[in-house]
Amino acid sequence: MIEKWIQLDKRRNQSIGKQLELSIYSIIMTKSFPEDYHLPLPSELAHLIEVEENEVNEAYKSLIKLNVIEYVNSNYRIKKNILPTAQNYVLQAIVQSIRSIGLEPEIEHVDQLILSGKVLNKMNLGFDEDDHVLLVKRIYTGNGHPITYLDEYLSLKYLPGMDKLDLKKFFFYPYIFDTYKDTYRVNREFTIESASKEIAQHLLQTEGFPSIHTISKAFTSNGHLVELSEIWSVADYFKFKVDVDL
Repeated sequence: MIEKWIQLDKRRNQSIGKQLELSIYSIIMTKSFPEDYHLPLPSELAHLIEVEENEVNEAYKSLIKLNVIEYVNSNYRIKKNILPTAQNYVLQAIVQSIRSIGLEPEIEHVDQLILSGKVLNKMNLGFDEDDHVLLVKRIYTGNGHPITYLDEYLSLKYLPGMDKLDLKKFFFYPYIFDTYKDTYRVNREFTIESASKEIAQHLLQTEGFPSIHTISKAFTSNGHLVELSEIWSVADYFKFKVDVDL
């Protein structure tokens, strides 16, 4: 079953074993398998996808170390409960969340600009009318796969100097709380929704793909909005539980 989704490129400057590891990992994270499903034995998979058996062994060993598959009773099978819940996702930093599903996170800087005046007021984000807001756009990848897109809005009225920093690999909350002393209140909420065409393009998905849309806001002790982040994540990478009270 899994072999029909595996994609390899022998022209890439990356070993087949590593490509196979990443491909199988992505498949496991995004596809559904029967409870009793066993991965093909290394010799079988090597024959099916026309690679060397030692390359399959290399990929399987890495996936076992990542806690994604296990070798039990002479069979390789997918481990249960390897994905985090959405609650954990919301409460963790994006990088920690991606790392918790066994992927190595990287931050890709997309753009950075300052919003003010009519543009800021038209967006009606909730910042003070006389504020200038720094907008940082970035993509978070896991093992090279785009997983999360972020629009980060930062008040330059209450967080002066943020626009002078190199924010390409920057963790916002720790710096804000350590540098700009106040008693901050942070609100977060998330919804599961179909993503727009623009977000889909950033994450290399088709328009309308299921996404976890998280909105996080930080306020000063006096109630002034100082930070707002909109986060869209590919929902297929994360398991979540929804309770409905009828």
